[in-house]
Order: sequence, then C-alpha cells, then structure tokens
Amino acid sequence: MDSVKNRIRAHKNAKKGINDIINKKEYVLIIHYSCEGFNDVFESKTPRIASIVVKNFDNGQTKSFSIDTTAEKEDVGNSRIMQNYDSLEKKFLDGFFAYVKEHPQNYWINWNMRNIKYGFEAINQRYRVLGGTPFEIDENHRLDLSRIFDELYGEKYIKDSKLIALAQKNNFNQSDLLNGKEEAEAFQNGEFAKIHLSTLRKVELIDKYLRHSAESRLKTDTSIRQIYGLTPQGIFELAKENWVISLVFTIIGIIICTIITMVISKLFTF
Repeated sequence: MDSVKNRIRAHKNAKKGINDIINKKEYVLIIHYSCEGFNDVFESKTPRIASIVVKNFDNGQTKSFSIDTTAEKEDVGNSRIMQNYDSLEKKFLDGFFAYVKEHPQNYWINWNMRNIKYGFEAINQRYRVLGGTPFEIDENHRLDLSRIFDELYGEKYIKDSKLIALAQKNNFNQSDLLNGKEEAEAFQNGEFAKIHLSTLRKVELIDKYLRHSAESRLKTDTSIRQIYGLTPQGIFELAKENWVISLVFTIIGIIICTIITMVISKLFTF
C-alpha cells in the first residue's frame, strides 16, 4: 500500500511540475548539447563540446553555439577544425555563457544533464579548462524532463535510449537524429554540422514531449494500472485527472442510485 501511495504522490508532484513549467513558459528555455564520445577521451578529461542549442519555449526562437558555425565565422575550413578546436570551442562557449548571464531568472529544461560526465557541470568544467569563468545556472532552475517523466509515468515508461524511443513511439519527426554512438562516430569523422543538426532535432523533440505531456497526449508504454494501481485511492486520483473516466463513474453512480431507489420503493410499497 505504501508503494502505491508513493507512486501516486510522485505522479501528482510530477504532474504539478509539468503544469508549473507551462504556466511560466515565458521564463522557460530548452537546452541540449552534444560532445565528444565518452569512450574517446581519458576518464580524467572532460569531453570536448561540439554544439549547444537553446530554444525559447514561449516564442520558439532558437540559439545555437557550435563548433561548425564558429569555424565558418572564423574562416576555418572543416579540415582545420581539429587543429584549432580549443580556440574555436572557447569562442562559442564565450557566447553561450554570455547568453546564460543574460537569462538569470530562466528555467532550463534539459534531458539527463545532471552530472560532470554529461550536464551543466560538464559544460562549466570544459569552459574552465579552456580558461573561461562560467556563469553558474541555479540548480533549482535546472529541470530534468527525463527525471520528471520517470516520476510521472514510472521508470519503465519507455525502453532505454528514451529520448529517441519516445520519438519512435509517437511518430515524431526524426530527421537528422543521431544516437550516442552515431554522434561519437560523426565527431571522429569531423562531421560537425551533422552533429549540430542532431542537437537541433533533439531540442525540438524535448519541446514536443513537454507540450504533449502537458496535454496528456504523449504516448508511452506505461499502463494506467502502473501509474495509479488498482486501489480506491488510485481510482479516485485517476478520476480526478481524467474527465471521461470521471463522467463514466458519475453515470455509473447515478444508475446504481436509481436502481437502489427503485428497489427500496418496491420493497416498501404496500
């Protein structure tokens, strides 16, 4: 029973979190980034960053900070990017952190950006290595949508590689989308524009996931039973969130009350 209560509590908190994001959408930014493959660097080294994409959730405007566009601005040909990587990376990270500094009150919706291996701290560390001083994003303003979905739908709501699996489940546009292995291979091959396009696509997908979830239209592998459980409390919470089910229960209640009234009326009619 306690596990059911905890599951329902987590679901309700996550649902509230999604609604809070929608209600303050003018302060919401969606971020995703791509980097060097984790297997291509020493354990003690932070992977080099290839692209960062930030989308304004309210107006849809998107900003990119990437190695390929920076190389183009600096007139560095693709064949010379690797030998100039650090200086080019430093330049676009300068731009990214200037943007972060301009948005201190915003909330940053992300997907699994939660540690030094991959996340805000990894970007900060890479910038420090290159000689920069990062403008820190408040931890309370970093909202991991993947984690919110784990609480909303349950941890097994979709198969692994969830960012891509959700796109497949919902038949969302997957053009230019690369998985982790493909991005690592593209980095090794110097296909930085390809990586940038994949990052853009992932930001668009995160945006779609958030909107569809808020409207209860996101398809997952989770059943109603897995979310609410077959308990009176679970059924009650389900009815509160779903007007169709609430209407069905109301109609059933009216029918039962009518039948009981008719039976009592016959029993006590002389």
